[in-house]
Amino acid sequence: MIKSGLFAAAAVLLGAPGALAQETCEITGYTVLDHQHLVLQSGNAHWLATTSTRCAGLEFGAEIAFGEYDGTCPPAPEYITPPDGWRCAIDTIEPVDSVEHARELVQARTISGEMEAGEGELEDPNRD
Repeated sequence: MIKSGLFAAAAVLLGAPGALAQETCEITGYTVLDHQHLVLQSGNAHWLATTSTRCAGLEFGAEIAFGEYDGTCPPAPEYITPPDGWRCAIDTIEPVDSVEHARELVQARTISGEMEAGEGELEDPNRD
């Protein structure tokens, strides 16, 4: 699900505080993957943002707050606020090739985390 136009104005125009779109790096939309991951989009570029904790309500829209612009693209987001008003801190943001690539990364990390925690089992296809 791609969302656009749901950012606060300050989150869409990514210039220095008080400046209007001095940079060409503009977040034009995002795709929610689950309650802890979303993909920010700017043209053909994509970044996987992961919150430090579960962030319910992202599928209904979100406001993304950025700190002081340091010249990087995308600017480092500090937190995401879904419509319920709870702030969810951003833990990591990393470039990805596409939304599908981000989904694959999240799925692989989830499976890996479950295996490390002993919650998952590998099934033997030859087992009856």
